[in-house]
Amino acid sequence: MSNSNNVVDNDNEINWSEVIKKEARGSNDADFGEVQEVVLHYVLTEKGILNKDKFYLPRALVEGFDGDKLRFNISEEEADEKFKRDEAPAAEEYDIFSRKKTLKTKNFEPKEADKQQDKQVVDKEFEERARQQAEEKAKMEAERKAQSIAQQIQDKAKMEAERKAQSIAQQIQDKAKMEAERKAQSIIQEARDKAKVEVDEVVKMEADQKANEIIEETEEKAKKEAEENSQSIIQQAEDRARQEADRRSKELIQQAEDRARQEAEDKITRTPQTTEKMILYTQEEIRNPEVNGYDANNPVFNPFITGITLWQNYSTIWMNISKQILGNTKRMARDFEDTMGKTWSKSRW
Repeated sequence: MSNSNNVVDNDNEINWSEVIKKEARGSNDADFGEVQEVVLHYVLTEKGILNKDKFYLPRALVEGFDGDKLRFNISEEEADEKFKRDEAPAAEEYDIFSRKKTLKTKNFEPKEADKQQDKQVVDKEFEERARQQAEEKAKMEAERKAQSIAQQIQDKAKMEAERKAQSIAQQIQDKAKMEAERKAQSIIQEARDKAKVEVDEVVKMEADQKANEIIEETEEKAKKEAEENSQSIIQQAEDRARQEADRRSKELIQQAEDRARQEAEDKITRTPQTTEKMILYTQEEIRNPEVNGYDANNPVFNPFITGITLWQNYSTIWMNISKQILGNTKRMARDFEDTMGKTWSKSRW
């Protein structure tokens, strides 16, 4: 009975924070590796270097802790068969080991009333363990989230710092590149200017000679083109003036004939006697060709002679206008030639 009490007392008196990273041993000094975590109903140990085996050993089967080793009442075969796994067990799964430990401590067979009482105790203990487990789980989850958030913040800050460093380095590189290009362009420009001064002195005479030849050829070609253009313009102006004079003379003749015919028709309509006199006068005019147009002494107006007279007058006027247009055109052509000659002379010198 004293051994059972020692086990229980040791379980209550163990400082579980001290067993972390300590060795875990079983019956016959079986090696379960190193303690990694302690929760309400199990102790997690890991054994191995690369491919580590995980043991979720019931906390109720702890026999004691001597400061270096945490000992369990578990054989090596039992540990490999029941407690080696990859995921943590549920609290109710390991509750059976807590009940066995309690019965072993009391060292008697339970009666019916004691069973009921034990059940209530077990339920309370289960509720307490579940509450503690939930608290520990929530705490672990909060710590995990806090670590995750801290890691994200660190990663973000690291990325931002790297980005800024890259940006600054890129700016420095761009600035250095621009400065190098500017200096290179400045050196190239200086070399070009120096070479240009030397080349200009050598090429200047040849350039002046070629320029003079080109100017002379251009002046001759321009003079020929100007003469051709002026002659063409004069010819076009003469043709246009001649056409315009012909058209206007035809229009005046037609207007005079129409007007004379209209006046004759009006006079014939008004007085038959006048018609007879007109016929007689016309016959007289035919006999006497010196009669020309209207005369105050003539009793009858001859519209045909008047129309011919008007046509002659208008033709004379338009011939004079045509001559003036031709004279202005020739004068403009001569002014154009003089202007072009002065321009060529100035551009040459």
